[in-house]
Amino acid sequence: MSALFSLFKNVINPINLRLVRLEPKVRAAVIFFGTALVIYPAVVQVYGPIWAILWSCWLAAFGLYFLFRSGYFARRVTLLLPGESRPYPEKIRSIQGGVRFKTWDEVTYLSAEEADSAIGGDDRVIGLVIEGDAVAYPLSAMGLREVANEEFGDLPVSVTWSPITYAARVYVSEGPDGKPFTLAPTDQMVLNSPLLESENGSLYLQFTGEAIMGPDAGHQLRRLPCMNTTWSAWSDAWPSSEMLSPEETPDIDVFENYYASTRAGLFTQPTRDKRLPDKDVVLAVDDPHDPTVTRAFSAHMMQSEPLLNDQVGGTKALLLNERSSASYVAFERQVDGRELTFAGESKNSFRPNRVVERGQKDEVGDDAVPHSEYEPWMLRDEQTGSLWHAVKGECVEGELAGTRLKVLDSRLAFWFAWSKFHGDVELVL
Repeated sequence: MSALFSLFKNVINPINLRLVRLEPKVRAAVIFFGTALVIYPAVVQVYGPIWAILWSCWLAAFGLYFLFRSGYFARRVTLLLPGESRPYPEKIRSIQGGVRFKTWDEVTYLSAEEADSAIGGDDRVIGLVIEGDAVAYPLSAMGLREVANEEFGDLPVSVTWSPITYAARVYVSEGPDGKPFTLAPTDQMVLNSPLLESENGSLYLQFTGEAIMGPDAGHQLRRLPCMNTTWSAWSDAWPSSEMLSPEETPDIDVFENYYASTRAGLFTQPTRDKRLPDKDVVLAVDDPHDPTVTRAFSAHMMQSEPLLNDQVGGTKALLLNERSSASYVAFERQVDGRELTFAGESKNSFRPNRVVERGQKDEVGDDAVPHSEYEPWMLRDEQTGSLWHAVKGECVEGELAGTRLKVLDSRLAFWFAWSKFHGDVELVL
């Protein structure tokens, strides 16, 4: 039976690959008439020519109906994925409910003092620093808005967030001609990654920053480093940071239940790489001197080994996980040509969601109190004995005081999404 199934699959797959490259209407017509022609010789002997034509058309239409219901005739875009020898037309799927926010015109920002009363210290934010200007974007707001279009001086920037793939991406929003544009969310996805639309109608994959449809097709946006962390950790590192106002958004991240579930994406798709469970998070780090070299580090591994003096390609790298804020960050550990080796100085402990008063361990009620105040993790380098702030990567005491380590381009994502788009990556477990 398995041999017969394999033979059937080997025959059908090449035919299907040619069919899905056709426009949906042409594809439907080819399948309808092809099916009718195959069925006709089988029924003409029983019903005669006229009834055989009617039966053939009815059965072909019946099969076509189920193909429509399955999404077989959805629009497609051709992608060449890692590990594949040829491009494959992937479905463009529509999100039920559409898009809540289409533009970013009415957004406001809060000062650090105002932000402290607007969100909790444990609320997660996307942190971005460009030329000394720091801004935080609460995930509760970004989960609904998806995109923030900014200008840092003359630099146009689009801050994007996909809760489905757990991917924060910041891009320099300039087209192939170097002219700035803005990105807006759409109700479309490819491989569970949202598609973002520019003013000229081009569609960009949020996960990779590549234009896959429209006038800009093939254009790759330049990516900027950002951090997924808590407001307490971010404001401690950048006390003067502004924050995107969470006004008109829920007090909590509406995707918390999704994060805690085993569901991998809005649309179920076969897993390409079984080295990790689908919803495990990875930190992918690029070599700044060779963008073709990337290493992915399992977040689960980094919980037990939160400090790694490692290497990415030809770059000496420092990989950190501040456990209390679940912040993952990567730095280049060379300063003025000198290689530094780091070790933890202060305690880097897991931080409970709340601390319960003694005697109240069996119940969490009015006597439960918030956990202790956030304290940053501190490091010390072995070469100079200087003290460093882990999240900020800045030396706060010692010979190198005031020096900041260069931030490496690192990205968090669920493994099911990362392995779809970058399945050939080296994985550190």
